[in-house]
Formats: sequence, structure tokens, C-alpha cells
Amino acid sequence: MELVHEEQSFKDSLEPVFVQHLAKLLMLSLNNCFSAIKINEIKNSLGFPDDYLIGIVAKYPDLFRIRNESGRRSSMVVELMKWNPDFAVSQ
Repeated sequence: MELVHEEQSFKDSLEPVFVQHLAKLLMLSLNNCFSAIKINEIKNSLGFPDDYLIGIVAKYPDLFRIRNESGRRSSMVVELMKWNPDFAVSQ
């Protein structure tokens, strides 16, 4: 049980990093939104958990929202709701 708790604590500690990376990715896009299908294709490279749509996007409604105007899964986009100037600085 201790190992499970440690793993969850580690994942929780990385959540702010995932939030920042997703926000930066969306800030790079033309309309501050990106196809969820395309994010899924690169999520492992970015280190996102498999459940990032539920675990990150849904948990931060002040920063992100999921839009799906046509109702088709392939048209679902993740949109940045609030621009963070701190994330716009390159390091």
C-alpha cells in the first residue's frame, strides 16, 4: 500500500508541471486551442498522463475547457481560457 501512496503523491506533485506544459502548448496555437486527437498523439512525449482530459483539463476549468461543436469525437478541442503571462516567457 505504501508504494501505491508514493506513486500517487509523485503524480500529484507533477500536476502543476502538466498544467503549465498544456497551457504553454495552447498558447503556441493560433486560436489558443488544439485538437484533443493531436494532443493525444504527443501526450507521451510531453509526459501527460493517459487521463489528462479528466485529470487536468476538467480539474482546471478556469484555465481550460473542452469544446466540441459538431458532436464528433474527432472535432473535440482543448481551449485555453486564461492567458498566463508567466507561461509566455521562454527559459
